[in-house]
Amino acid sequence: MQWWYNAGSQSFQTNSIGNSKAITFDGANIWVVGTPSDFSSVGLFKIQSADGSPLLYVPLGGWSIAGLSFDGQNIWASKGSGKVAKVQASNGAVLGEYSTGPWPWKIIFDGANIWVSDIQDGTLVKLRAIDGVNLGTFPMNPANAMTFDGRNIWMGAYDSGYFLYKIRADDGNVLDTISLNKDVACLTYDGTNIIVGLTDGRICLVHASEGGILGHINT
Repeated sequence: MQWWYNAGSQSFQTNSIGNSKAITFDGANIWVVGTPSDFSSVGLFKIQSADGSPLLYVPLGGWSIAGLSFDGQNIWASKGSGKVAKVQASNGAVLGEYSTGPWPWKIIFDGANIWVSDIQDGTLVKLRAIDGVNLGTFPMNPANAMTFDGRNIWMGAYDSGYFLYKIRADDGNVLDTISLNKDVACLTYDGTNIIVGLTDGRICLVHASEGGILGHINT
């Protein structure tokens, strides 16, 4: 997918939207990782959800952004350079960058805090969304995908096997570890169950409160 974005005297043509590692929604618009036509910087494109027209481009530097999340006012992006960036959704202003592990990867918002999984050192970092203060760093395996069920963080990861972890958002304690027979590709929460997209194309349903696997759906 390609389009042109004209920012005053500068025009950008997206080249990597189709291969983007991250996308999120701010309640009105889509935010997606992309690059300008000169590949000068990885950044974020803000796209009008009604008609797909690009509204804004925010260069963030670095070469990889693998995770995006919306906290109600701001977009958080894991930059892959030891930091996550906080971007104001209304105007694209970069409000700050905050240190995490050496290579932040997947990212999720729990209603008050940002959780960042690091693909290099395997840590899970909890940042206070209002000011980016580090509230805790927890030893975990690198996440392939993350979601939040209103109380707990759910994370798919590999550790000599394929696992789904249920992590209490209050203190970072692991409440449950569920063994899977394939790696996790994506996660979401439907209000009752954790929906797990597996790398073999199947969907696994996990009861969020009890943790049991309810079944699999072939796609």
